[in-house]
Amino acid sequence: MLRLEEDLVGLIDVIAGTRPNLVKAAAVLRALKRHNVRDVRFVYTSQHYDSDLFTDFKSQLDIPNPDVVFTKPVAAESVFADVFDQYGALLRSGPKPAVSIVFGDVTSTLACALVARYAHVPVAHVEAGLRSYNWGMPEEINRVAVDSLATIAFVTSESAYQNLAGQDNFGERIYLVGNTMIDTLLASGFVPPHDRSRQRTNGSRSRLVCTFHRPENVDDSRRLGAIIELIQDLDRHYDITFPVHPRTSRHIERLGLFLPPRVAVAPLPYFDFVSQISDATAVLTDSGGVSEETTFFGVPCLTVRSETERPETVGLGTNVLVGEDLGRIPELLDQILAGNWKRGSMPPLWDGQAGNRIVEILHQHGYTK
Repeated sequence: MLRLEEDLVGLIDVIAGTRPNLVKAAAVLRALKRHNVRDVRFVYTSQHYDSDLFTDFKSQLDIPNPDVVFTKPVAAESVFADVFDQYGALLRSGPKPAVSIVFGDVTSTLACALVARYAHVPVAHVEAGLRSYNWGMPEEINRVAVDSLATIAFVTSESAYQNLAGQDNFGERIYLVGNTMIDTLLASGFVPPHDRSRQRTNGSRSRLVCTFHRPENVDDSRRLGAIIELIQDLDRHYDITFPVHPRTSRHIERLGLFLPPRVAVAPLPYFDFVSQISDATAVLTDSGGVSEETTFFGVPCLTVRSETERPETVGLGTNVLVGEDLGRIPELLDQILAGNWKRGSMPPLWDGQAGNRIVEILHQHGYTK
């Protein structure tokens, strides 16, 4: 790996707009600082904005105050247009960055990538190449579109690399760098356990963490009703923590569904949420990012989807795809309690160095000096 001794100059835009992407951006911001890249403009698009949670994330992740904060979009339907307009105005007012670094697959990521390319600014896409091949997911549309716009693709896994290999717009500009979220976990003092038993002891109730926010699970009234009914049933046997996503909360309220107050909690600060996962007996989720965190901690994960854009969490990690049959979940939880679950292993390059690799590659391409 390159050693960057000299001070580096050249404006770099680091753009994040959601809480999960703050976790990833934190690793890149730390690496830029570590390598003395001082001309960095941290842009927060406010796609997810809650003042208290943002303050918690910023403090816990030890990231700087954003240099630019966009006005919060007035509605989910206006995120693309609002962010597109505001990043366009920023680039028109100058100065233009040497490169715009965007993360993941959210709508504001796509908006900023498109604006950057219109302005002839190169785009570096962190977490490129992920594919679920489910075109019903807005995130799938976003990630494919952002990849088509990207100048450089930073991928987390070999499968993501292969998804992009041979595409004309990349040539040799695809780099397997590892997972920036793992960088942040390790930098925050979390460590993967060498041996984690999941068996019930002394008659105590086991602990579940649940997260659901995907449209296919929470926008469909019948599906969401079945998920809530399942959680109510599991609540008789497990201690459950369910940080309720705002999207899910709106639909629960609209349908008049009920979750016990001891189960349903507001979205948690990052460290609190990750600590809940690390101590759980198992996790029920439809989040790809959460399945990466469970793989890191060696915690059994049941993903309530039929596909995943992060297949390494299934092939190497502790994740299993449940599909649409919620009736499988109690039986799978029994297997976990009996100790009959795959141990899992850490995917390659989940070593805390992804951010450093990204900065060094940017330097090689002349985006920093």
